[in-house]
Amino acid sequence: MSFDDLKSTIDYFLPLWDSASNNSPSRPVSIGFYGGEPLLNFTVIKKFVEYCNNLKIKRKFKYTMTTNATL
Repeated sequence: MSFDDLKSTIDYFLPLWDSASNNSPSRPVSIGFYGGEPLLNFTVIKKFVEYCNNLKIKRKFKYTMTTNATL
C-alpha cells in the first residue's frame, strides 16, 4: 500500500474520530501493519507513523505489526 493510500484512509476517519457521535473519544486508535511482509515497505510505514504522530488531534495512536521476521 502506498503512503498516499494510507494518508487518505486516516484523513477520511479524522472527522469521525472527533465527532460528537463517537462513543469512545479517549481510546487510542489502533493501527496494524500485516499481510505478506510489512517490513519490505518499512520506509512507507515510518513515514505514515510520523504523519499520524504529527496530527493535531486529541487521539493517541497505537501501532502493531505482524511479521515473519525474515528481514
